[in-house]
Amino acid sequence: MAARKTFAAHNNVVALQPHRPRGDRKIPTRGNLSGPQRAWLARGLEQPGGKLPLFDRDGQKIST
Repeated sequence: MAARKTFAAHNNVVALQPHRPRGDRKIPTRGNLSGPQRAWLARGLEQPGGKLPLFDRDGQKIST
């Protein structure tokens, strides 16, 4: 019965992701977006639910 308790104790193990040093992370900067990209994202803030527009202000479909 002692072996059964040992198994139950190890049954709740959670696998964690390996530690990455902070230097490996790339911090996004504002300079990564072009002007049209930034304007497109800003227009999404005006939409209900923050949905991004499918067409630009001239009615042309925005390519993905």
